[in-house]
Amino acid sequence: MKTVYKLFVLCLITASVFAQSRVTILIDMKNPGGEIPKNFIGESFETASIRINNQGVKGYLFDSTDHQLITIFKNLGMKSLRIGGSSVDLAAQQPTYADIDALFRFAKSAGVKVIYTLRLTNGNAEEEAAVAKYIWKKYSPQLDGFAIGNEPDGHIYHIKDPEIYETTPGVLGTAFPSYLKKWRKIASTVLDSVPEAKFSGPNTGSNYPVPFARNTEYNGKSWTVNFIDSEKNSGIISFFTQHNYVGQSTDDKTKEEVVNMMLSSKWDTVNYPLLYNADCVPSLEADFPYRLTESNCFSGGIDGANNTFATALYALDYLHWWAEHKALGINFHSTEWRYNATIRKDAEGNVSINPMGYGIAAFKVGGHGKILPVEINNPVNLNITSYAVLDSNYLYVTIINREHGSNAQNADITIKSGDKYRNAKVIYLTSENNNVYAKAGITLGGVEITNHKQWHGKWAKIIPADPDKLNVKVSTATAAILRIQIE
Repeated sequence: MKTVYKLFVLCLITASVFAQSRVTILIDMKNPGGEIPKNFIGESFETASIRINNQGVKGYLFDSTDHQLITIFKNLGMKSLRIGGSSVDLAAQQPTYADIDALFRFAKSAGVKVIYTLRLTNGNAEEEAAVAKYIWKKYSPQLDGFAIGNEPDGHIYHIKDPEIYETTPGVLGTAFPSYLKKWRKIASTVLDSVPEAKFSGPNTGSNYPVPFARNTEYNGKSWTVNFIDSEKNSGIISFFTQHNYVGQSTDDKTKEEVVNMMLSSKWDTVNYPLLYNADCVPSLEADFPYRLTESNCFSGGIDGANNTFATALYALDYLHWWAEHKALGINFHSTEWRYNATIRKDAEGNVSINPMGYGIAAFKVGGHGKILPVEINNPVNLNITSYAVLDSNYLYVTIINREHGSNAQNADITIKSGDKYRNAKVIYLTSENNNVYAKAGITLGGVEITNHKQWHGKWAKIIPADPDKLNVKVSTATAAILRIQIE
């Protein structure tokens, strides 16, 4: 019989003056929450990226012969691939059926399901229906549904379509009724050809109340909430979607500012809850799951900031936070080949992962099972986050030490429970010299993640100081994933 108990994690923090402070993490084993979806981890790419000889790629980026990218997807635990982005609404970037064939060959080989976006802006309903019918007939097992259009609440995305217009010029929100009419027109035409089709939407961009986005509201609500209200009873929606670039643009920011923002506790306590409460809670209240289908730390990137180890710590925390808040999944957007992308390409055409991929892979290690409530008592205000997941008779505890800079502190963790441990191991996400600005020398379990072989990180066994006590150190700018066998 499985023992039910509460687990206490006592963190002894050695300060610069050699005094010790205690941080207590309480994990409630009695009240497990929902299970993290199997397809939680995802990636998002531009529609242009699936076209042959595009984005600096010779041949196809996505195909069953692309063993490097397939290996990367499997190493990172990618199960969802969203195709869309701004290029989906550009006439010159529309893929051919041959391009689509290559994409779905890749999807089958990589073990992912595709969220395929149809064109909205100046899109022809009959043409999009023909594309949907082709995909459904040939590739429905690899399809996770259709989306229509990208960030329709943005003036630049809808103003060129005469069917979508702002009744009050310059007030973006007033275009919502005409947008919805166009969306429904395309969806209805698709359903005439593919009655079984399911959709997600609206893939909005300005989707929470920040000052510069308030004129995207319609009747006092975001386009996301208006879309939920309009389509929740339609019977054709599988889940609602939105985008989230947490830090918005990197313009006018230094590398230090960008890194500090990514590792700030403010994102957990202010930015994420702002989006969640404004747009995600209404989806859950309508009994629909939501997914962040285009997501990243910033919409742009700076060399030496958005391609550093800081993004790995950000991604690991980001995935856990949203899993804890009932998201269906996260698709990190990789606009080819920006610094903030998960995937990078070298001059020879080889693809590999940017540091952010290590954080995604670390979530794969400890992000499966039922979520457990975690309460942190942190009197010294150490920049640490922690998450816990119960998978069968294994407890996974993820601890992220985001301390960095001259006053950063290591954490000596003491884990206590009401039962004896049968087996406990730990794996670390680290950079060389605990450097958040590192672009190389990053490992998970002491091993690099490559594009040519399966990752096998090394677990270190934890020898209890006492039968019911475990000690583990989490250094500055490091994350630890513990796997504890329970009875």
